[in-house]
Amino acid sequence: MVPWLRQSLSAFAVSQHLLNNFDIALDGDRATARTQMTNPMGAKLREGGLHWFFIGGSYHDDLVRVDGSWKIA
Repeated sequence: MVPWLRQSLSAFAVSQHLLNNFDIALDGDRATARTQMTNPMGAKLREGGLHWFFIGGSYHDDLVRVDGSWKIA
């Protein structure tokens, strides 16, 4: 995964992954979570400088508690 990420993100001088507005519903050792995501990125331009753009979305996850730790199911 790390080599793939290095190659995939090499065109971007700036990238930040922001998570907010967590909505978590617990049900014993299971849970569901919705999390909002914003990702501002700066792509390198051939002539110098950056082209800025933003990506946004939501994560919808099922979670499970295993040996006292929460994991994405």
